[in-house]
Amino acid sequence: MGTIVYGVDSGGTFDACPASKALRDANVYALHKRLEYYGDDGINLDGTSGYHWLCKNKLHGCGYIDADGELQGTRPIFGVREYMKRIYVVVKSFNQDNIVEVHDSFGLISSGLFC
Repeated sequence: MGTIVYGVDSGGTFDACPASKALRDANVYALHKRLEYYGDDGINLDGTSGYHWLCKNKLHGCGYIDADGELQGTRPIFGVREYMKRIYVVVKSFNQDNIVEVHDSFGLISSGLFC
């Protein structure tokens, strides 16, 4: 049997803005396929919920033009929130006892501010 890969392996990382619906769709789909294939009993999210960086990509809803006509960044807190909710639903859809572990070394889990 060949190697089947869904998403990034546990040692790999990448940084992308969670305000992007395309990113959320692709990652949640990959997570669903991984859970389906391997039968994992949860997921560990290290820093995923605390995305604090500024994003200026207006193509997916971030950024704005200030009074001087300059592009400024915004923090995609609502995108993070939507991402976390979708991850939770997918993980729990396989087994209500599955775990979504959320860790953030920055001390602020911004997606939890809107519970």
